[in-house]
Amino acid sequence: MIKQIIIFNLLSLFISCANTSIQSKNEENQKLEIKKKIKITLFQDLRNGSNTDKLFYFLIPFVKYGEAQFNFPESNKLNINTPINYHIAHILKVEIQNKYIPKSLYISDEPLNNADYIIKGKVNTFFCSRKLYSYWLSFLGVLTWYSGLPIVSNECKINIQIDLENKSGKVLFSNLYSAQNKDYFSFYKSSRKEYSEFESDLVKNVIDQFLIDIKPFLK
Repeated sequence: MIKQIIIFNLLSLFISCANTSIQSKNEENQKLEIKKKIKITLFQDLRNGSNTDKLFYFLIPFVKYGEAQFNFPESNKLNINTPINYHIAHILKVEIQNKYIPKSLYISDEPLNNADYIIKGKVNTFFCSRKLYSYWLSFLGVLTWYSGLPIVSNECKINIQIDLENKSGKVLFSNLYSAQNKDYFSFYKSSRKEYSEFESDLVKNVIDQFLIDIKPFLK
């Protein structure tokens, strides 16, 4: 009888803790309702430079790697085909919808404004490079032999300014955000991401930080 009481109490305690954990998790996932209209404008593209492709350099003996540089990654056929200013604005809209329930949320470049908050931005840098390491006496020569195929690296970095304005155009918040990521892959490494996904993760990390910074205004 005593054992049954102990077991019953332990089960009750376990169920209570589980329910508390689930309730706490649901509370964390609840979206905050904002009785404001939010407008996202297309980001200004301030980048310069061009795309260069010298991946074939990896065939030259004693050269560490061949490299393709993309100052405008979206023009790369392996990449996104959407203008970068709209691409960032779209991700920003999706991330706001994942965390908040605004009165209205839309992307527009129209000068007329009926929103309470306007989010603007400038793309200073959105650069990607792809390096193909050779079998020759290169920096990663041993690893390329081990993997069975030349190792490839993808690296992207971004630098953008994001502003939050009120309806009258007053800047409530402004900050410069930078981030970068890098990934290696080969024939035997299946964790390679598509280029568009690789870049979207980078943009998302920057936007997540921006939404944390402006949370006091959205409340």
